[in-house]
Amino acid sequence: MKEYMNASLAPKKRAELLLNEMTLDEKMAQITGVFAFPGNLVLDKKETKPFDPVTVSLTVKNTGAVAGTETVQLYMKDIHASMTRPVKELQGFARVELRPGEEKKVTFVLQPSQMAFLDEDMRWKIEKGEFEIQVGSSSEDIRLQDSFIVTENAYLAGKTRAFYALGDIG
Repeated sequence: MKEYMNASLAPKKRAELLLNEMTLDEKMAQITGVFAFPGNLVLDKKETKPFDPVTVSLTVKNTGAVAGTETVQLYMKDIHASMTRPVKELQGFARVELRPGEEKKVTFVLQPSQMAFLDEDMRWKIEKGEFEIQVGSSSEDIRLQDSFIVTENAYLAGKTRAFYALGDIG
């Protein structure tokens, strides 16, 4: 890149230098871990009551040539909220170290109170409806998704609200 920035070359030569720089990035990708999420996202239930947890599990695999670490991120989205809600909310994550070719199961226990929000009366409400679960390497790199339904509304004390799901790596 330094050569490109300091060169007074014709546009074609500059493009070739940039292409060589991108090729270097591609070569770097070959020597770092490459992670896949083979299989499906598994939810232990498709319907739940407001205070019953939902277990979410998946498999992550290192398909690269070297050992590496993947941070598996769990997001949740309220499909039809009665109030304006975030497009997606980070609910948990797990840092997974893998050797080449190795795969591990990652499990999260999602507490429905993580879906609670302050309603118009400033009470923490778990609202009935459909919630989408998304899992990936980042909020912009979602690889797996599924959904479940909370069957009824409920209220809870703010001090009992859960804010994240712990990831268990097995």
